[in-house]
Amino acid sequence: QECCHTPVCLLSEAVPISLLRHRRRSRGTLPPMSTMLALTYDESFSGEEVVGSWAGTVQSIKEFAGRSFFDRYELSTATQAGGSDGDDDSQSRAAGSEDGAESPSKKKANKQKVEGLKLSDNLKDKDLYKLLEVTEGCSDQELKKSYRNMVLQHHPDKKGADVTEADRLFFISIQEAYELLSDPARRKRYDSMQEFNDDIPNNFNKFRDDFYKEFGPVFERNSRWSGRRPVPQLGTPETPMAEVKKFYNFWYEFENTRDPAANAEMDGQEFHDLEDAECREERRWMERENAKIARVYKKHESQRVASLVKLAEKFDPRMIAEKEAKQAAKDAQKAAAQAEREAADRAKKEKAEAIAKAAAEKDAAEKEKKRKEKEAKDAARAATREARTKLRDLIKAPELAEAIHVAQFNEFIGLLPTEECIRLREETESTLGKGGAVQVLHDALLAKGLSPIKPEPEEDVSTTTGQEEQEISEDETDEARAARLKREEKERIAEAKRKEEQAAIAAKKAAEKAAEKAKREAEAEKKKAKEAAKEAAAVKKAEERARKEQEKAAQKAEELRLKEEENKRKQQEAAKAAAEAKKQAAEEERQAKIKAKELEWQSQIFEEQRTTYMDSISDEAMLASVKKAVEIPGVEGALAALKKLNPEEEEKISRCALILREAGAKEIDLAFPAPPQLTVTTALRNKMKKLRMRVRKCIATVLSESYTAAKKVHPAYKAIVDGSVEAVSDWKAPPTPAEILVLDEPKKVEAEEEAAAPVAEAAAPKKGKKKAAPKAEEDDLDAILADMGLQTQADDKKKKKKAKK
Repeated sequence: QECCHTPVCLLSEAVPISLLRHRRRSRGTLPPMSTMLALTYDESFSGEEVVGSWAGTVQSIKEFAGRSFFDRYELSTATQAGGSDGDDDSQSRAAGSEDGAESPSKKKANKQKVEGLKLSDNLKDKDLYKLLEVTEGCSDQELKKSYRNMVLQHHPDKKGADVTEADRLFFISIQEAYELLSDPARRKRYDSMQEFNDDIPNNFNKFRDDFYKEFGPVFERNSRWSGRRPVPQLGTPETPMAEVKKFYNFWYEFENTRDPAANAEMDGQEFHDLEDAECREERRWMERENAKIARVYKKHESQRVASLVKLAEKFDPRMIAEKEAKQAAKDAQKAAAQAEREAADRAKKEKAEAIAKAAAEKDAAEKEKKRKEKEAKDAARAATREARTKLRDLIKAPELAEAIHVAQFNEFIGLLPTEECIRLREETESTLGKGGAVQVLHDALLAKGLSPIKPEPEEDVSTTTGQEEQEISEDETDEARAARLKREEKERIAEAKRKEEQAAIAAKKAAEKAAEKAKREAEAEKKKAKEAAKEAAAVKKAEERARKEQEKAAQKAEELRLKEEENKRKQQEAAKAAAEAKKQAAEEERQAKIKAKELEWQSQIFEEQRTTYMDSISDEAMLASVKKAVEIPGVEGALAALKKLNPEEEEKISRCALILREAGAKEIDLAFPAPPQLTVTTALRNKMKKLRMRVRKCIATVLSESYTAAKKVHPAYKAIVDGSVEAVSDWKAPPTPAEILVLDEPKKVEAEEEAAAPVAEAAAPKKGKKKAAPKAEEDDLDAILADMGLQTQADDKKKKKKAKK
């Protein structure tokens, strides 16, 4: 009745609730009574039974299922039926469900819950590490071991009836401190709540401040928050560049374990207490709000560390020197590439200019050649024309005109070349008037395969005609004669007209030919003038182009010169900077060598003094000196106060040694190791260790005695009793002699130069001299003979020369 919204029928047969389901049925039909089920949640049910149909028409499968339904109804029924023998897992899951926990199958990865760290009243204003007598960086095993020892020592049952309330509170404090520090998350939060200096050197001045002194302690201080170990430190100027880059890579990927929630609490932020949540939704809201605050402080912490790393890299002289060296190499490479490009451009330009010049010269030569060829052709044409004209004029002579066919010879002359025309004219002229000119002309025709045509003499024609006319006139009548005469007149008129027409045609052709010739000559002159103008324009254009190219080349040469001067200046500056850096590095190296030499001298002095002192001191004298120092006013009260504080045994002896040394017992300084900057031999170190054990044993003997406590510890010993003074040796080195601080570098450099000079002279080639062959074989042979105990003649000569000298 509690899990469904409609009444059901209670039948005599109960069906398990896990099988309570309803099959899909058609719309509008009711389920039969046989499908009605009974809900038997409780056998002791005494209410009124409600009978009715099931939920009615449904379109899908309905089933009560789920963890909450099972835990609330079926599990309770199974538990009642099975009693105490029920399933343990079911009970545990039911208990977990009542608490609102999620099942393991659906549980997601737990996110880190951000909440504040609350300390009990017993732990407030206390250093938990000192309370458990461990250091801040101790391991879990060391913490556990110290806790067990303190439990065995301070358990109330160990003290019996003498236990006080303060002892119980102290034991409770030990337990609570161990419980907090044994939890890694709470321990990290507690460490983050301690006082810490977050300052970084933002006001660093590279010209005034020392980079390593300013940034070294800051990185060392922040190393405590590193999640990776070991943590690389800043190093020194002599640190290799690979280690420097490894250092910056580590800090750029710094895994910060500092708890942001602790930072927020120290800054006054309030976190929601998850235990005050009334429900799961409110608890999740509190977690989200706490995480939001923590994210802000985590981001701020990451930015702080990143700013420190960037600032250090910016002012690191090692990184600056490497960047400058890379930039100088890059500039040099760029300048070399630029010089190569400019040289290539110059070569390309010179090649193009040479090609253009050669092309221009070739064009001019071709034009000159064409012009000369044209002039030669024109001259040959004129000579041919002149020779033919003279030959034609020659054959018009009466002696030749009557003996040759003029028309045939005119056509024949037009076919002859210039040389043959000249030769034929000369031969004709030489034979003219001698009766052989006609034969010369006929031979020329026959030589060309032509037959001379004999002209018909006019006199014969006229005679024949007169005879014919006489014969005709004798036979014909007057009418016939008149008709004949009339016809002849017409023929004469027609012939005259025809001759006039032929003359007109010939004159027209001659005029046309002359006009054509004049036109050709005019066109030739025009073309010649045009070509001359074109050639002049081309020459002018070439001169203009050459002038522009010269100006451009001069301008580019000037730019190249300026660039070369600029590159030279940059290279000089880079070389100067490199020389300065080299000089500075040499100076730093020299200072380091002087420092090492000074430390070596101090180590030697320390060893001599300690050896002399240890050989002269005895246990009795040391004990007497210690007891004498105890008698000084204030020392006994300081020792009593120290015994009251009761620190660790070794710490107690160290503080007591400091008090006695401050009182005047200088022998007590043997209770401390040598200063860390000094290099001590192994033999001396072992000897000092044995003596140190004896001195500390003597001090322990003094501490075993009882001393009267003073009302107030003497100011000279208060800081020592409190542990503020570091337990180290106070040995002071004497002033370093001046000769120790002087290096022999100049002599060394001169020696290196003198040694390098012969090598350079030997490496340099000499003119006119051949390189002497090595005498390695002879030397080897002499050495072999010497090893065999035999003396060579050369060795005897050398000995004689040495004796003479």
